[in-house]
Amino acid sequence: MSLAEYSIFLENLVDSFSKVYIVVDGLDECPHREIDDIRDKLVDQLKGLPLKAQLLFTSRDFPAIALKFAADLRLDIHASKQAISGYLEARINTSGNLSRHIRKKPALRQAIVETVSRKAEGM
Repeated sequence: MSLAEYSIFLENLVDSFSKVYIVVDGLDECPHREIDDIRDKLVDQLKGLPLKAQLLFTSRDFPAIALKFAADLRLDIHASKQAISGYLEARINTSGNLSRHIRKKPALRQAIVETVSRKAEGM
């Protein structure tokens, strides 16, 4: 199917409901600049849907993406360092492989939590 065919299909689908919610998570996770054009086309197509389609996009604060949404309502959400650490601790405790490695090298737990928390800043 072409982009135009997908667009028509999506419009028909939206028309068959009284209200539609569409969530697009991680717009910033497209890995290459070539993807910017595809992402922009997707956003434009979704923004062109009838008003009964309620849209929610999530992304880190990247200038190219922010520009696409300059006129839209924006809510900044940031995870606290404590929330990230708590999540990581829970994942470590429930992951059999990771728990096994940490039992062998206890300092690995702190290194993982500190490194990922630092890298996740602003997410």
